[in-house]
Amino acid sequence: MLREHLENGSALTIGAVRIPVEDSSRFGIFECDEKGHVLSFEEKPDKGKELPTAPGWCMGSMGIYLFETEELIERLEKDAALGVESSHDFGKDIIPRMIGEVGVYAHDFVDVDGRTDPYWRDVGTIEAYYETSLDLCSAQPQLNLYDYDWPIYTLWHNDPPAKTIHGENPDQQAQVTDSMICPGAIVSGGRVHQSILSSRCMVAAGADLEGCILLGGVEVGVGAKLKRTIVDKWVKIPAGEEIGFDREKDEKRFTVSETGITVIPTGYQF
Repeated sequence: MLREHLENGSALTIGAVRIPVEDSSRFGIFECDEKGHVLSFEEKPDKGKELPTAPGWCMGSMGIYLFETEELIERLEKDAALGVESSHDFGKDIIPRMIGEVGVYAHDFVDVDGRTDPYWRDVGTIEAYYETSLDLCSAQPQLNLYDYDWPIYTLWHNDPPAKTIHGENPDQQAQVTDSMICPGAIVSGGRVHQSILSSRCMVAAGADLEGCILLGGVEVGVGAKLKRTIVDKWVKIPAGEEIGFDREKDEKRFTVSETGITVIPTGYQF
C-alpha cells in the first residue's frame, strides 16, 4: 500500500476491499478507474455503485488511510475552520472534498498469499466482534495467528506463562478446550470451553466458561458460570454468579445484544 502511494504520487491512499452491495450502508463506497484513481466517494449509501467487472460487489473503505503529512494538516485546519458547517468526519467531509482536487487512490487489499478473498473484518457490532474473536479458537481459523510468514504484532506484556492447576477438591480438574489462554492467565480447577482468556485472567475452582471473551485481569470466582459473555478489563465476577443463562435478569444489569451476547463493562461492581 505504501509502495503504491509513493508510485502514484498520491496525496491520499485508502485501503479498500470488495464488499457485497447489500452491505453498502455500513461502509464508505468508492468509484475508481482502472488505475485505482478515486472518482467518487459516498459515505454509507443505501446502495453503492457496483463494480463494472463484478456485479453485486462494491469497493468499500477499510478505514485505513495514508496521507501526505502537509496535505493532512491543511485539510484538517480547513475543516476545523468550517465550525458547525462540517461534521468533522473523514468519510463525510474531508475525503469527498479532496477528490478532484488532489490525487486520491484506492489500494485494493489482497492477502499475503494472493487470494482474491482476503481476510478483513469490520468489528463495529457486538456480534461481529464476538464471532471474529472466537473464530481464532477454531481448528482452522480464517486468520492464522501462528503463520510466521505473516506475523501479528500486538502489545507485549511481560507476564509469566499461562498455567492450569487442580482445585482444592480432587474432582476439580482444570479443563481447557478449544480456547486461547494468554500469558499470565491461570485456570484453577475450572472449565473453559471455546473461550478467550486475556493476560492475567483468573478462573477459580468450579467455575464454568463457555463461549466467553475475558479481557485483561478479569477474575472469575468459585463456581461462577458464564455463557456467551464478554467481560471487559479488571472485572471481578463473584463466586456463584450466573451470567448468560437468564436474559431478562442480565438485561437489568448489562448490555445484551440481539443474539443474546452479554457485555459487562470495565469498572462494573457486583
